[in-house]
Amino acid sequence: MAVRVVISKSNPDIPDEFIFSVLSSTLGMTEEEYKSIRGEDGSVSLYVRDPGVIIKLQQIHEKHSSLLKVSFESAPSGGVFSLTNEAVKANWGLVLSWGAVVVLMAILSLLPILGVVINIFLSVFYYAFPIFVAHRLSGSELTPEGVRDVMAKLRLGEAFSSYLGAGFGFWLGFLVMYVLSVLIFVVLALLFGGLGVFSDLINHGSLKEGAVGAVLLVFFLMFLFWLWIFYSLPLIVARCFAKGSPSFESSFLAVLSVFTVPFIKESFSNRYVGIGGIWSLALTVGVMGLVVSLVLIITIPVSVLILYWLQIFLSVCAVFYIKKS
Repeated sequence: MAVRVVISKSNPDIPDEFIFSVLSSTLGMTEEEYKSIRGEDGSVSLYVRDPGVIIKLQQIHEKHSSLLKVSFESAPSGGVFSLTNEAVKANWGLVLSWGAVVVLMAILSLLPILGVVINIFLSVFYYAFPIFVAHRLSGSELTPEGVRDVMAKLRLGEAFSSYLGAGFGFWLGFLVMYVLSVLIFVVLALLFGGLGVFSDLINHGSLKEGAVGAVLLVFFLMFLFWLWIFYSLPLIVARCFAKGSPSFESSFLAVLSVFTVPFIKESFSNRYVGIGGIWSLALTVGVMGLVVSLVLIITIPVSVLILYWLQIFLSVCAVFYIKKS
């Protein structure tokens, strides 16, 4: 279970570098990582899972209480769906600005030639947004009050400076993963299809249901693979900034890590499966995708709002995983 640690100065005259030196020595935190979580008053809020680090911070609190205040809190609980709703309602300006960008880019993507570039930018923007929200929420309490406080202060322009690079890494990672998955399933289709043809020829002397059934089996496996990817999206987002601020490299590697054994084990571990009923995510995404397709025919604003809700939901799930695991 992660523990929320809040480190602040007992004396305002103490320089911020002192807190950084404590975090650097106990957590190996870099200056860039420290700046990304430092509050306006110089205090730092973060979640720690390593018992050894928690003990070190407790010892620092006991020895340097006149210099630093170190408080410990258990990771708060809350419902994923209710917190997502609170996050959406906390900042309608962010909803409108996000929707305006998505609709405008979607329209411009219809342009010849230039539309391809705009489409790529839209995809990068779409991937960057949940990373942006999750990273900002990771420094707050997962309570309705904590979520409202963070979301109310967010402005879409903040995402463009440092999160589009992470979004591009996410997009490129998905592109590579898509190509690799297609190659893998094509090879499987040829292998199973060939075995089906061989079986039909041996048993029947002509092509029967064996070859068709083998190919359909591969398509079913491909469907399960992408359903699992949707289910694992919060875990991928969480890995984008698990070791600090999200970047192109961390996001790219986070996506490609789906092919590794540790990622597969983690996606089915109790630490991930039990996070706020996160098993329902795949079904939620599938149903919402169908709803979006139907609603899009009726009204674009409603579909944009549903897509926005899905992105916030993804961010909240990612932060839930980090703080509760």
